[in-house]
Amino acid sequence: MRYFNTTSNAYALDSLFNDFFGESVLSKKIPPVNVIENDDGYIIEANVAGYKESEISLSVEKRVLTIAIDREKESEERRYLIREISLPSFSRSFSLPEDADDKSISAKNENGILRIAISKIEERKDGPVRIAIN
Repeated sequence: MRYFNTTSNAYALDSLFNDFFGESVLSKKIPPVNVIENDDGYIIEANVAGYKESEISLSVEKRVLTIAIDREKESEERRYLIREISLPSFSRSFSLPEDADDKSISAKNENGILRIAISKIEERKDGPVRIAIN
């Protein structure tokens, strides 16, 4: 089994890939994500509806993928009577599995869903390796 670890500015998680998120994590402060594995790689889908593309940044450092949203300050001119929509700044980090190719990551924002595609590399084989002598 592979592990997909994630941390955020509000939570620290370490759960099995198949049980990636439970109800307790899906809070109003951190948009929910889906993590999908297929034969070619991994896909992370993050709900970023309401955020501008200029507010979203992605980075990879030491096999950790970080989604960060730096929310622009709202004008103080608004006088809310009811305010139920909250779009805070946040960051969320994912430790990539060993077979994830951190050099070939692409992202696309469509209809409020940020879709991050991560290719797989050939898994390293454990055990002895024969080396040819020329």
